[in-house]
Amino acid sequence: MVPLRGYEGMATQVTVRITGDLGLDEAEGLLKDLERQTGLEWSEERRDGAEHLSGGIAELLLTVLLEKGVSLAMDPVVDRVRESVTRWRETRLSPPEAQIETAEVADPPEQTETEN
Repeated sequence: MVPLRGYEGMATQVTVRITGDLGLDEAEGLLKDLERQTGLEWSEERRDGAEHLSGGIAELLLTVLLEKGVSLAMDPVVDRVRESVTRWRETRLSPPEAQIETAEVADPPEQTETEN
């Protein structure tokens, strides 16, 4: 079987972008729920200088990378992410904006041992 051109070495990145007034505990709760719902390890990035006037976070990125073998299961993962973000937003009186983005990215190069 010949690999599809442009597919080898590709992965899919799923990013949840939250913008608005967001407390530190609220971010942690969403991150834990995403990990629980998807079974994947998510990373958190708070944008430098993106603090809300209230002292909370103004922009937060939660990201997971699906390796190329997992890409067939991407749709169910994205559906679970949407459900989790929707539930989280429904618990807030004034929910921040939330966007879910997917993008194909190159797999990081595999590390090889150097010969001495």
